[in-house]
Amino acid sequence: MKININLATRPFTDLGPVLKRLRMSMAVFALVSIGLGYGLHRLHSKAEAARARERGVDTEVTKISR
Repeated sequence: MKININLATRPFTDLGPVLKRLRMSMAVFALVSIGLGYGLHRLHSKAEAARARERGVDTEVTKISR
């Protein structure tokens, strides 16, 4: 016959699986944020190129109008 006696005031909780899921979700969030940062960088460079083209066109229009 096996007798279990728990003398702890609070029951033991195994945090191993919870911490493993937390680490995995942190890794996923880190990868997503890196991807979003890369996308933002590409979008910013494309916007800078469009602004440069716009300035060039504006310069040409001013030259022609004078």
